[in-house]
Amino acid sequence: MAKRSYTNIDKLGKEIDQMIKEGKTQREIAQFFGFKDKTVVHQYLKRKRKKEKQLMAGILPRRRGRNQVATSRQRGKKIMRLND
Repeated sequence: MAKRSYTNIDKLGKEIDQMIKEGKTQREIAQFFGFKDKTVVHQYLKRKRKKEKQLMAGILPRRRGRNQVATSRQRGKKIMRLND
């Protein structure tokens, strides 16, 4: 069984966007980068469009990780709770 190769497609985003503007198909882009099939490119574009749509609607991306508090008010409440 062959070892699965991983490519961080977010790093290729600018190149993919440029190829799309040039009129390349998702299949052609996938073959250029050596992906198994066009699904990788398709899913990347789908995620990108979804993020853009959410930003246009005023929805900010969720922060990830532990103990990350979005606002200073929440941070203050957390500090007070930890000091008790």
